[in-house]
Amino acid sequence: MIEQHDIAEIGSVTISRRKGTKNIRISITQNGTVRLSLPNRISTKRGIEYLLTKKDWVAQHIVDQLNLDDGAMLGATVLRLHTSHSNRIRSVHKQGELHVFIPEHMQHEELQSKLQTASKKCLQKQAASLLAQLKTKSIEARYTVSGSSIAFLKSRWGSCSSKNEIVINTYLIQLPQNCIDYVLWHELTHTKHHNHSPQFWQELAIHVPNYKNVKKELKKYPTKVFDGREFLVYV
Repeated sequence: MIEQHDIAEIGSVTISRRKGTKNIRISITQNGTVRLSLPNRISTKRGIEYLLTKKDWVAQHIVDQLNLDDGAMLGATVLRLHTSHSNRIRSVHKQGELHVFIPEHMQHEELQSKLQTASKKCLQKQAASLLAQLKTKSIEARYTVSGSSIAFLKSRWGSCSSKNEIVINTYLIQLPQNCIDYVLWHELTHTKHHNHSPQFWQELAIHVPNYKNVKKELKKYPTKVFDGREFLVYV
């Protein structure tokens, strides 16, 4: 029997059971899909709980396994791959496209590693707009933010410290605008309520009335570089 689950902080997970399986097994396919194989004696709930304890390992290996190809959507940027007679890889970002020139005989593993690096740099440039949006929202709603920055986070879309310093995940720039707005308002609300109390959710609802639906949608997206074409169904 095969089950499909959307798990917070990991994304879509395929859960299966096989006769003779004695231990829980986690694997990542070439396209980044997470597979969880369980012995019959282990419940789905317990299997998911175990998977969540390995979320950092999963996040790293998803990045390692992910294949990026020509036409991939990196936020609002289209990835374009070109074969080059040069001995080194180079990239040019212009007019909404990231052009990567690849040596003819580069091995697949090395190519994917280089594409990850180029893609992250591309996302960093785009993600600067997240801080501008955060500032606009903070002024609009009169929230006090002592500092803000972007960073590649493994398991969270954002954070707010006790000193009201906000960090936004660079990968957020790849998501639809309604998800971006939710995360920004979520962290801004934490500048007044440093918890998830009823008061926190009441205030967040002022800015994002349908926050429950957006929160659910957010779970479909992984915190990593991904090909946006795979998620167009959610936009």
